[in-house]
Amino acid sequence: MATATKRKRLIKEIVEKRVDGEGNVTESSNITEFSRNSEPNFIKLYLEDLARLQSMPKGVSSILWALVSRMDYENYITLSAVIRKRTAASCGVSDAVLRNALTKIVAAGIFHREDTNTYLVDPAIFAKGAWSDIVKRRDRYEKLTLTIKYDVHGKREISSFLE
Repeated sequence: MATATKRKRLIKEIVEKRVDGEGNVTESSNITEFSRNSEPNFIKLYLEDLARLQSMPKGVSSILWALVSRMDYENYITLSAVIRKRTAASCGVSDAVLRNALTKIVAAGIFHREDTNTYLVDPAIFAKGAWSDIVKRRDRYEKLTLTIKYDVHGKREISSFLE
């Protein structure tokens, strides 16, 4: 079922003040009322990024959708133990399966682990909110550098840097 696009009512007022050679001030005002379509807040998935998502193992997609639905307007997902367990239960999986899926999602670059239980979602794939804010988040995210190094013994070191 399609919903009607909301129209935003805007009022524009131009006030003009003029001073003549004798110092007399005259003021005129022009008020214009108009409306335009306003796009509601949204979550978008871009088709060109589906290939990245399709490389996810079977079963991860339902977990990914459940996690993305918890994303805030800054593109962060914060998962306390309680929220993580509720999310796992809603997906019909154990907490361990959800944590493994999170590891795979981070490894695919869809989420970036910011801190314990806090993930930044790549705004080029998933974005929520006003378009002007999404553009700013994308610019900021592009300045995020993730480095993964392995030593001779195979030990992995992960570091990130945000310019």
